Amino acid sequence: MRGVFSGDLGAKQTRSPGEAIASFLAEWRRFILFVLAPTLVLAGYLWLIAANQYVSEARIIVRDGSDQNTPAAGLGSMIGIAGALTSGQVDAMSVVDYLQSLDAVNSLKQAVPLIDFYRRPEADPVARLRYSDPEPERLHDYYSGMVTVRYNGDTAITTIRAKAFRPNDARAITNELLALAEKRINVMNARSLSDSLTEAQRQLRDAENYMLQTEVKVTGYRQAKADINPAVTGQSRTQMVTTLRGNLAQAQAQLDSMRGIISPSSPQYRAVAARVDALRRQVDQAAGDIAGSTNTIASDLGGYEKLVAEQKFAEQRYVAAAAHYERAQEQARKQQLYVLRVVEPNLPVKSTFPERWKVLATFFVCLSLLYWIVQLLAAGMKEHNE
Repeated sequence: MRGVFSGDLGAKQTRSPGEAIASFLAEWRRFILFVLAPTLVLAGYLWLIAANQYVSEARIIVRDGSDQNTPAAGLGSMIGIAGALTSGQVDAMSVVDYLQSLDAVNSLKQAVPLIDFYRRPEADPVARLRYSDPEPERLHDYYSGMVTVRYNGDTAITTIRAKAFRPNDARAITNELLALAEKRINVMNARSLSDSLTEAQRQLRDAENYMLQTEVKVTGYRQAKADINPAVTGQSRTQMVTTLRGNLAQAQAQLDSMRGIISPSSPQYRAVAARVDALRRQVDQAAGDIAGSTNTIASDLGGYEKLVAEQKFAEQRYVAAAAHYERAQEQARKQQLYVLRVVEPNLPVKSTFPERWKVLATFFVCLSLLYWIVQLLAAGMKEHNE
């Protein structure tokens, strides 16, 4: 037994370096072929071909005038249900969705030479935009890989990151995305203001028209009756009737006291009697003008008072509508959104992507794990077959 091991050890010791290398390669050829070789190819691409990519970052907060853009707390915030979101969070997330949309890409393409940015000469064939005139959907897919917009519910901060092959290009894209966010907020403000004030404006306009119509009715009634204020006229006529009745009563009392003392045929008696008759006729005429059947002060005053009551109601309606409109304006101002720039877009100096060592290490580890899993499965199957 000792001789056998001694012979094997001697054979190994007499093996040449070339034979040792060949034996090693034969034993590890599958690992070299399926793990090391792809890793070396990827390393060659990352360090020799892959272009540097620069990242420009900006941070914003979307707030409203009431300053109630507080983060949602509790279970609702963790599971992200819509009922747990505040209005400020919904507005901020709508801006995030817009900046990631095809509409934002089209607007961005009109503001900056976006396609030229993604097709710079220094860009490598894998990372660059392949088409000089891509379809909107294809450009949007590429844009989604180069631009990220994230909302942090804990801090209410929205972070915008744009990658490009030149530092100035990255900052230009980020700047324009901020401008698009502010424009979108302005559109949302205008729409919210219009929706909030439309009904209040309609009510105010209707109340104003109704008040003007009642004023026209009152003016027409006064012109038709040739009386500026039938209420005052009726009051003065009533006072006149009261005065006439008092004078009639005095004259009648004087006439009654003269009876039996002075002859009815005497001039003095006749004068008092004539005065009594005249006063009675005046009282009857004045009373008939006030409370007769038709075309009297009472009928005129009834129509006038009805119009005056309608006019007062119209004025109260207008005052209430104007107050409601002012409250709607104040509420709309509180709901107005604005973008607060927390961090301005920076001009990157050092390239951030591709993350060469991280990508290479991840690739190597994943291939190694896959390789050993396959080897274990193959060994298990071989043992089972034997």
